[in-house]
Amino acid sequence: MAMVVSGCFIAPRGFKGETFVEIYQKDRFLPKDGEFAYLKEAKDFNPFLIERFFSYEKGSVLKFAEIKTKEEANRLIGKEFFLQREEETDFLGKEFLGFEVFDLKRGKIGEISDFAILHSYILLYCNGKSGGFEIPLIKDLGLKLIREERKIFFDLPREYPGVDYEN
Repeated sequence: MAMVVSGCFIAPRGFKGETFVEIYQKDRFLPKDGEFAYLKEAKDFNPFLIERFFSYEKGSVLKFAEIKTKEEANRLIGKEFFLQREEETDFLGKEFLGFEVFDLKRGKIGEISDFAILHSYILLYCNGKSGGFEIPLIKDLGLKLIREERKIFFDLPREYPGVDYEN
């Protein structure tokens, strides 16, 4: 299963913690009552139980069981939510779990521990000797993959967040 970014919170609705949401792919990744949605905070995905989801002429509404007030709902505005889904690109991310991560200037910088499927790319979560860091799976970072050796190479900028320059 992959964490798939599914929508974002637009505005509160009423006083009981409901929110209007924008669903990114209405035909594919709709929330379901009783399942968990996840909010990414820092480096973790925090689960929230979907109490209710529905759409009507004014938009789509999502209510988390944990969110009880308009004030709590206001704190969600602008945040994206993720759903766990099997999807056709899922194999691509799972394939990378455990791969060693290298930078052309630094050498080995860590290992891939998880991933999330976002709008236009896959985001890799990596663990290195200085802690966790994220790398988007995009060609602009000099992506080179050696599947047989379970290694992935990037050409990261000098000041890349979470990665020491000297190794």
